[in-house]
Amino acid sequence: CMTVLLTAGLVLFIFPKILPLFSGLHVVLPLPTRVVLAVNDYLRHFGLITIVGVIVVAVGATLLVRKNARVRRASERCLLLSPYIGSLTRSYALATLSRTLALLLTAGMPLKDALAASADVASFLSYRTELHSFSQAIETGEDLSEQLGNRVLFPSIVGHLVRVGESSGTLPETLVYLSDYFSNEAEEGMRTLTTLIEPILMIVMGSIVGFVAVSMIMPIYEITQHLHAN
Repeated sequence: CMTVLLTAGLVLFIFPKILPLFSGLHVVLPLPTRVVLAVNDYLRHFGLITIVGVIVVAVGATLLVRKNARVRRASERCLLLSPYIGSLTRSYALATLSRTLALLLTAGMPLKDALAASADVASFLSYRTELHSFSQAIETGEDLSEQLGNRVLFPSIVGHLVRVGESSGTLPETLVYLSDYFSNEAEEGMRTLTTLIEPILMIVMGSIVGFVAVSMIMPIYEITQHLHAN
């Protein structure tokens, strides 16, 4: 954000002050300078409209995702299937759901009611739908482990450990273990993501500021060469 603000300040306020110097000498401007000039013209004429348009589109897309169940499921599926971010998101969701379900079962709530209550507090509509489906299946006498077949939402380790917990009568303890497991996985994934993002941000920031700086320095160099030639 600071890089964008700094670049916008250079392009909108600093660069126009030295622009008359370039145009007065009738020197052919380098390509980076012409690009920055084009950006400057666009921002001065259409910058406010662009900002308002982006805000309107973002608000409209957010409302559409929240109000339309089909769109929300599709967006959640795209998020959960995306590389790395999907795994991180799934680990966070499963850690929260496992912890909630374990607490409710430990408090003595029946599994059917605990699943329904966990569904009501789930942040993802896909998990909410699955948990309500599990609650109905449990009411008909089916095992929870038999319902965990959706590999996009529930990795195979969830089904295996839940089956063990059901067989041994230690389902709450198993869910606590799963919550800790996915919490650690989410924390480790976040640390790795942060480590990967830092050098990428540095390169992007340096490239943007460097491009703007070069676009200002190159025409000054061209002017100097022009004056020496004259």
